[in-house]
Amino acid sequence: MAAWAGESPVATARRELAEETGCTLHEAVHFADHRRDRGGWINQLALVTGLAEGQPAPTGANCWTRPSSRQKPCRRKPRPPRAR
Repeated sequence: MAAWAGESPVATARRELAEETGCTLHEAVHFADHRRDRGGWINQLALVTGLAEGQPAPTGANCWTRPSSRQKPCRRKPRPPRAR
């Protein structure tokens, strides 16, 4: 997720949710920011919560599908938890 210049964290979350899933975000609240220096580059997160409405429908634009004449819906496999 990347914010456009001048875009608020709530607007970014709404846009990204719509792009990624086709759902809409209601009652969104930006509740925290987190910034972490990774030794040369910085991770900056804006945490937003709200209610998502709609039926998720991935477009396949952000994940891999099998090449074939009959495209199957993109279904991501859950990632295993990272070891700490």
